[in-house]
Amino acid sequence: MDVLITEIAAKALSNGNPALLAILIGRDLIYMGTGVSESIEQKFQMVAYYEAGIAVKKLLNPILTRTENDFYYVIDEEYVSDFTRFIMHLAQIRLLGQKKWGEYASQQDFVIWIYNLFTNPNYEQEIADSVQSHVDLIKNNTEKIAIILSSNLL
Repeated sequence: MDVLITEIAAKALSNGNPALLAILIGRDLIYMGTGVSESIEQKFQMVAYYEAGIAVKKLLNPILTRTENDFYYVIDEEYVSDFTRFIMHLAQIRLLGQKKWGEYASQQDFVIWIYNLFTNPNYEQEIADSVQSHVDLIKNNTEKIAIILSSNLL
């Protein structure tokens, strides 16, 4: 969040300051050449998915009641449709977040690429397998409770 605020402030100040504008243009060119801006954007997207998941969990809390032994949750009949909708949204957010993490983790700069070439040549495949196993787990768990997810996400 601090980066976003400073970015907005820098752009606003650069309108009247050609030196600051030149610095920002130079920074943006470096970001484009190194891929840093894409990395920052992906981090913000992962944080957004994480925060959306927390928001859905907070919406779930009032409609869930724990049993005496805290092992199960109980849902009143009147909240079943809300529960199903919230769980569907949470699963979709988790799927999108996992895929975004996979994109971010597989993005490598030159130094990391050389390092992985010699130490772990299967790095990208391991990331793809990890993302797919999480996607399969989410899909299986939603199928168990009869929630249908968009095929575009799977």
